[in-house]
Amino acid sequence: MADADTNRSKTSRADLAGYFESCSDAFGQLGAIARAIKEESERTPFCALTITNLAGAAQHIANDLEGLSDCWRGDVLKYGVRDE
Repeated sequence: MADADTNRSKTSRADLAGYFESCSDAFGQLGAIARAIKEESERTPFCALTITNLAGAAQHIANDLEGLSDCWRGDVLKYGVRDE
């Protein structure tokens, strides 16, 4: 049986740009959540449940981004980038 990696090609520059765009979008989402947490924490009285829920959402985004970026980085290091 052939190794699945033998059919794998180099990452295209368009895909690489898409990876960076996805990371940028995720950081934008994290920034928006951080601002919402700050705004909520400045309210009197503030809602601890809202802050907890926002922090949980931020953690999920960060965890997803970590997993995806590790995968993308591994692919680029292993297979390289296509010159297009």
